[in-house]
Amino acid sequence: MTFEEALVALVPRAAALAEVRVHGCDEGEFLTEVGDREEYLGEDVLGWLGY
Repeated sequence: MTFEEALVALVPRAAALAEVRVHGCDEGEFLTEVGDREEYLGEDVLGWLGY
């Protein structure tokens, strides 16, 4: 998957939270700032992680 494809990908909640943990970040902070959803746009997850 290219970076551009990752930006528009739908990411399930569990996968998004796993990626947050892999980066050493706080799940609660992610959920507070991005929202608690069943799916996220890759753009939201990557953006929050600083990409």
